[in-house]
Amino acid sequence: MKSITVVEPFTGYPEGCRRDFVAGQPLTIPGDVPLDFAKLIVGKGHAREDKVTKETTRDA
Repeated sequence: MKSITVVEPFTGYPEGCRRDFVAGQPLTIPGDVPLDFAKLIVGKGHAREDKVTKETTRDA
């Protein structure tokens, strides 16, 4: 399972429901947020992909 970490606080609407995210909050994909939302917030700089996830993804 992939994971990301929120780097700055923001409000988002994953799956149409308002959610407030705080800096340092870990999120699992797809458990906490869907993949498309995770890609969006990482692309905007609101979150970063965890190092363990990057290494696992690269090895797979």
